[in-house]
Parts: sequence; C-alpha cells; structure tokens
Amino acid sequence: MVDEARVEKIAKLLAKAERAGTPEEAETFFAKAQELMTKWSVDEAMLRAAGKSDDELTRERMYMKRSGYLKGMQRLASEVAEANGCKILWYGPQFGQGAGVEFIGFASDIEKSKMMYASLLIQCGRERTRSLPPEYRGDANATNTFRKSFLFGYAVRIGQRLLEQRRMTEAAEAKADSTGTMALAIIDRTEEVDAFFEDIPKSAGRSSRRKYDAAGLAAGQAAANRADLGNSRVGHTRSIGR
Repeated sequence: MVDEARVEKIAKLLAKAERAGTPEEAETFFAKAQELMTKWSVDEAMLRAAGKSDDELTRERMYMKRSGYLKGMQRLASEVAEANGCKILWYGPQFGQGAGVEFIGFASDIEKSKMMYASLLIQCGRERTRSLPPEYRGDANATNTFRKSFLFGYAVRIGQRLLEQRRMTEAAEAKADSTGTMALAIIDRTEEVDAFFEDIPKSAGRSSRRKYDAAGLAAGQAAANRADLGNSRVGHTRSIGR
C-alpha cells in the first residue's frame, strides 16, 4: 500500500519547487523531495526483508498525448522509472491500446516515479522555451526538430543524474548499517522487480529513425544538468530505524 502521508509531503515539495522564484529556492525543495523518496525506498526494502511491508508489485499504465513528442516523453518516463527501481514498457498507436508507458514495480516506487516525471516535464518545458535559439524562431520545422531533440537530450541526461544520485544515496544509507542487512535488502528488492518484469508477456514495438538537432540535444542535456535534483543535499547517512 502506498504511504499517502509521504506521497502528500513529496507532492507539496515538488509543487513548491515548480513555483519557486529562484533556482536556489527550487533546489531546496527538490532536494528535500528526492531525499524523502530515496529514504522511502530504502525503508520499504528493509521492511520487506523483515516481512513487514505491504508494498505490492504491480503494473500501472500512464497514457500520453499522441504527438511528435511522444517518444521523448516516453524516454523521460523510462529514465525516471529506472532510476527509481521500476521497469517500463512503451506503447504506441500500433498496439491499439493507447499510446504511453506502463510502469512495473512496487506501488510506492511507481507513485514516486510518476510524481518526479510530471515535475521534470514541467521543468523541461520551461527550459526548452528559454533555450530556443533566436534564429530558429519563425521556422516551424527547425523549431519542432529542436524541441524534440531538446526533450530527448534532457531525458537522457536526467536519467544519468538520477541513477548516479540513487546509487550514491543507497551506498550512503547501506554504509550506516554495519550488519550489511540494508545492502542485501536493496538487492533483493531489485531482484524481485526484475523477476516480476520477466514474467510479463511483452509485445515488440517498432522503432523509427528520428532526426535530431545537435543544438537541441546539447541544450537539453545542459538544461538537465541545471535541473533541481539537489545532489549535494542527498545521500547523507543515518542510523537504521531513524
């Protein structure tokens, strides 16, 4: 079962970050939100190892608007999901079931992934508008290609940053446990998700060649580097049970 109190607290922090007046203020809220998300996953892993968790493995579909940005949005969702311990399947119009993605993992991790995805998509949109080169304005084709490329570059770099942050935080949390129980619990949780995912029948989707704009890719990755994830504030150690 998803911890509604934690969900509400994280959602409020992300909302404050999106409304923040300065990058520094936004970073403070995102840092706290990511800190709570990471601790939540570790706590659930420990509870499950002790046979006290009711966090269930599940699947949840998220539909997305069918547009030229669909694959970029799917990529961003995939990167966020993978960094938060979930697996993901992509669905396009060819599947006849609605375009979007399906999150696969523990319910609490899926909830966190969805919240982070929604927040980062807002950030990406704002940065993309600011980063559009002046010479592209007035050229619909160039602008469209830039925007698609920006979203893809942003998604890839965000995934790298989130994964680095997750590993750093898990290592710091596990280091606080002299018995090694926490590290094993984290590994077990990951293996459970992998096994659950492997048992799901999968349909192979078709991929198409995409044209990307070099400036858009670079700008998207640069914006991802500026995104407020609060790396410097996440990963401090704490005692087990605190």
